Amino acid sequence: MGNGSFQRPCTPKAWAYHMHTGPLDCTFIGSLYGGFYLPDRMCFLSDPEARNGSSHPEAVAYGFGVGSDISYDIALASAYPKLRVRLFDPTPGAVTHVHSVFKTIETGIPWNHASAYWNGIATAGVRRGQFSLHPWALGSTNGEMKFRAKRDAATGKLVDSYFSTNSSSSADTHMDFAEVAAPMKTLGSIMRTLEDEVIDILKIDIEGAEVDAVPEMLAMWKTWPRHRWPRVLMIDMDSLRPNHPRYNETGAFTVVHLLQAAGYRVFAHLLMPDYTFVLPLSQREAYPTLYPNWIQTHKHWSKRNKQKQRQSKKMKRAK
Repeated sequence: MGNGSFQRPCTPKAWAYHMHTGPLDCTFIGSLYGGFYLPDRMCFLSDPEARNGSSHPEAVAYGFGVGSDISYDIALASAYPKLRVRLFDPTPGAVTHVHSVFKTIETGIPWNHASAYWNGIATAGVRRGQFSLHPWALGSTNGEMKFRAKRDAATGKLVDSYFSTNSSSSADTHMDFAEVAAPMKTLGSIMRTLEDEVIDILKIDIEGAEVDAVPEMLAMWKTWPRHRWPRVLMIDMDSLRPNHPRYNETGAFTVVHLLQAAGYRVFAHLLMPDYTFVLPLSQREAYPTLYPNWIQTHKHWSKRNKQKQRQSKKMKRAK
């Protein structure tokens, strides 16, 4: 990966595991709050053959759960200029934040000049056209998801949002809450709506709802050829945080075990419950449309070599 404001080398907090290609180097991208560890070598993002006949030759990254920090998404788009980054979050605070980010990208002027976060966005060298925002929640079914949103008492605007809250901070004394309903879609429905056949990198940060959404996604992926599965999958396991309203240790580890059973490997795991998984693929799985040609080419040259060996033996005997 290239260098950038939101990139730093790995630290001992991450443990990189071996894939079929051997050990991979890793880079932490994004802020300490919103970042993840990723493999350095993700050649499939720039390899047109890896699209396997997809009508969209560009690589695609999905990010569910934006909140108030998209430094990871910015760094990823900066490292891979042809990457299309789709952001998903229906909450009012997140939508407002992303539109401010888009304005900073378009103008090159930080929303807050004193902030390293906003200066990093302004100087990242990304294009507005690389990004799109969709106000949908990720779920195991299609329907609606309800959550609570803070309302600023002075302006009446919804300024932040939670799927549930037990906050008693002093800042909350100036707020009241409104219940908001947002459209919820399965990953399959979203991909069909956006006409995406492949997701190369998938990030999920959905406040504990991963315990319901991931099993549904895996069931769908198992009906696909493996080259269409996300090659890198990052999950912020809020369900492993004891103080989180959706704490569910059993459900969280069930998700990890299901992914491992399906072939994903834990690439990096922070001391906090953020996981990065990678999907090792054989050449046959990664390039199903090209692999038969490689086999035919190998058989052709193997046959030619055997013929030459027989001719050489005959010539030696003739001498």
